Amino acid sequence: MKSFVLLSMLVIAAVALPPEWQRDGFPLERFEKRIIGGQIAATGQFPYYARLMLTKRRFGRIVGSLCGGSLISNRVVLTAAHCVDQALSGLVYVGSSTIHSTETASVTIKVEKTAFIIHEGWNSLSFSNDIALILLPRPVQFNNVVKPVNLPKANEGDLVGRTGVISGFGLIGNSGGPAQELRYLPRRIMEPKYCNSAYPTRFSSSSHVCVDGSYAKSACPGDSGGPLVLEEANGSGILVGLTSFGSMSCEMGYPTVYTRITSYLNWINQKTDTSIRN
Repeated sequence: MKSFVLLSMLVIAAVALPPEWQRDGFPLERFEKRIIGGQIAATGQFPYYARLMLTKRRFGRIVGSLCGGSLISNRVVLTAAHCVDQALSGLVYVGSSTIHSTETASVTIKVEKTAFIIHEGWNSLSFSNDIALILLPRPVQFNNVVKPVNLPKANEGDLVGRTGVISGFGLIGNSGGPAQELRYLPRRIMEPKYCNSAYPTRFSSSSHVCVDGSYAKSACPGDSGGPLVLEEANGSGILVGLTSFGSMSCEMGYPTVYTRITSYLNWINQKTDTSIRN
């Protein structure tokens, strides 16, 4: 644990976020993850992607925490529970493909603590039920760069062997800084046995999706809660996972674990008016 904290502190020094924000000094395996080895996204390519800048109190000081999320309706963003756990407030950016939100059609919304709905079964030690909702105080207007992603069907079927797309504002590497542009990376969904082997005390095939991290291409510290999406032939996407946890080192080829959305469709429906596809 001591080595985890030390490495995350080194990342704090290396990452150049906006001046009003600081990185949380917490174990990399337990906190935000980012995309490494990805391609730069075109404007509007991922109109559902939400960048979250959250305010938290740590050891008596206020710090900023960067995460990702997915717009699933005009009032709801889906993200990881560990992102908003103990958050005091935050800013939600949707429709921006750059870290400075220069697109005129992008949306920025301030949210307070009351907007965060964390799954009742969330456990910060085991990382079980790592899912949360952010209820926006006002509806966003959809346009060419702001659109929701589809939730999966309850009977979406076996995901193993299919290719999902992950997206986020990624680190260049373990010691690099964040990219200025949104990045994306196609990754193969693996058999559960690989994540069972890598994370025997945390991985559960019923509530998690195991994603390939080989060739030093994976999620990397900085963007937890970000989407794992299956792209459809008509150009739309199906949200099947949220970035949850992985290895301390994002360049070692270990798989990354995502919260399995189909396991939480009823919970999402109970907490929101977001419809589920039949």
